[in-house]
Amino acid sequence: MPSASFYWTRELNAWMLQTFNSSTFRIVQMVLEPCMYMITNLKTGSVTHMLVHVDDIDLITDSDDDVAIIFDLIDRKFGLVAGDPDVLLGVHRKLTEVDGVRYLEFLMTDYASEMFNKWKAKLSTLGTPMNEKYTPEIPFPTDTVLSVVGSEKFPLPSSADTDATIKMYREIVGELLWLARMAMPKLLLSVSMESRVVSIAGKAHFDLCLQTLQYAYGHRHEGIRFRSDGCNQLLAAYDSADNPDPKDGKSQFGYSIMLFDGPIDAVSKKTPRVGTSSTHNEYIAMAECARRLRYFQDLLTEMDLKQYVGRTPMEGDNWPATTQLHDRRITDRNRHYLSEFFWLYEMYADQKFTPCWVSTLSNGPDIYTKGTSRQIMDHLGPLETGYHHRPRAWPDLDMTPAKFESLGRPARL
Repeated sequence: MPSASFYWTRELNAWMLQTFNSSTFRIVQMVLEPCMYMITNLKTGSVTHMLVHVDDIDLITDSDDDVAIIFDLIDRKFGLVAGDPDVLLGVHRKLTEVDGVRYLEFLMTDYASEMFNKWKAKLSTLGTPMNEKYTPEIPFPTDTVLSVVGSEKFPLPSSADTDATIKMYREIVGELLWLARMAMPKLLLSVSMESRVVSIAGKAHFDLCLQTLQYAYGHRHEGIRFRSDGCNQLLAAYDSADNPDPKDGKSQFGYSIMLFDGPIDAVSKKTPRVGTSSTHNEYIAMAECARRLRYFQDLLTEMDLKQYVGRTPMEGDNWPATTQLHDRRITDRNRHYLSEFFWLYEMYADQKFTPCWVSTLSNGPDIYTKGTSRQIMDHLGPLETGYHHRPRAWPDLDMTPAKFESLGRPARL
């Protein structure tokens, strides 16, 4: 049965399309993102992009005067309360300028602090106080896989352990998911793994969540950052591990899509099907990244922002996977995933993206596929969140392992 939000959205859509198609404005509802409208002032040519999160409205505009008219009409029809434009859905958007470079940060400092203090008080009341001075170096331990059927380091807990833990576990995982998805991509691998065991978790699993929480609290003044001198074309990268879940044999993969050096999308999850080799897992990751990339290319074009869309470099650190499309190579080892091959080849032939090789040491999505060391997180984390100390360079599309090694650096395939 449709919910109240369904009827509200239907009512708002109908009213918006009727009201803002007039002698003054033209409105277009995005096909790929129906919650977004593009409103053009026909007299001045100014454009307002408006995004609606059920009953929260966010706008980016060329004209404050247009916003005043839009808000007045919405207020007369539905009632409107203006909020702080720097904060939406718990995310603080901070604009700064340093040496002529403008930075936009998405931060959840208050959310992370409130969550930390809540769990500190709750655990203290339960007689199991949290060490509030401990700041983990990494959000999730290395060489660790969680599974609903148990794993080597985290076997199935007893029924009594699960019964005593499960309610708190689901609560803290839900809160961490919001933090990771909205502003802290460095937590994505952690919450993906922790979400696997929400039906059987015990005390040991809960302690992993506390490690993730304490890491988030220690890094609460960081989120994701975009910079005006960053790359003004879409960039993409992907990675996959060969760490199968004992339940179904599927490994962890991840990818990120960047614009102006910040992530507009980042993912960490299990592959949608079982990979039969490390190259197959990487190819699955490439296919998933390409599908999401195509969506953003088409959405930006629909938003009349096609200047940011070109043939997107897509970095990966598995040489056979990155060269498979260039060579149109079909072998005994890859014949069984031809449907993925042909779809990717169509996108490649249409010049939507170019697969290119990058060393594992510089492949940011490595942090989405497995628990990494502090050194790797400290190196790749800033690349994935936009806090790198300099603008991101355009990828070397002709890089090969041999060329990389000729520069005096060992290539890890």
